[in-house]
Amino acid sequence: MIYDDKSYNCLHYAVDKYQAITGVDIGLYVAELMTGKDNRKINPAKLSQFTPLDAPVSPCFAVMRGATVHAGIYHDGLIHHLTESGEHAIPPHIAQLQHGSIKYYAFYPT
Repeated sequence: MIYDDKSYNCLHYAVDKYQAITGVDIGLYVAELMTGKDNRKINPAKLSQFTPLDAPVSPCFAVMRGATVHAGIYHDGLIHHLTESGEHAIPPHIAQLQHGSIKYYAFYPT
């Protein structure tokens, strides 16, 4: 997997990783965000399928906010994510140092 902001970024990776773990394709719910930075749009109705968590559960989405917004999947104690330098699986405290605050979200479709 090679990072490309427009065609395969951290969110594409998170969608693929979540599907590999759970068998659930959530791409439909985040499709408007799976574009280059300049074209990303948020659809609140679709994002309402994601519930904020006080603490991570395995698996769930990890949204990191620092200088930029970055996405990954929390699974078995690690945050799996993709950057320009490749695929990573790191503990949350290291992700927080590298990418800023972390919010966790569970996917509960209605």
